[in-house]
Amino acid sequence: MEKVRDIVREGKRVAKEDPRRVVHSFKVGLVLSLVSSFYYYQPLYDSFGVNAMWAVMTVVVVFEFSVGATLGKGLNRVAATLFAGALGIGAHHLASLSGPTGEPILLAVFVFIQGKLYIYQ
Repeated sequence: MEKVRDIVREGKRVAKEDPRRVVHSFKVGLVLSLVSSFYYYQPLYDSFGVNAMWAVMTVVVVFEFSVGATLGKGLNRVAATLFAGALGIGAHHLASLSGPTGEPILLAVFVFIQGKLYIYQ
């Protein structure tokens, strides 16, 4: 019971310091509940399938404290996805030109190069 009291005290302290953080936490909880309905509500799940879980992950990754930050992060995510898709298509095209023997080798090299670039920025 003491842990519950500590959590409530901490919540009150945070609410006094910056009430916007409490409002933001309720907004995140509401959005996650709504988006999770794609995964748990059977007719929506039948339409979207397991891919509905990516909507939940997107909310977790993109949702920020302010609307502008969320919009900016979302637009950056869209641009990065399009760029990564173009890189993937280009790598596949280049690898397919090398024939059935060279294709898996080139794809492995491309994956290695991208992994190295992303890790050692």
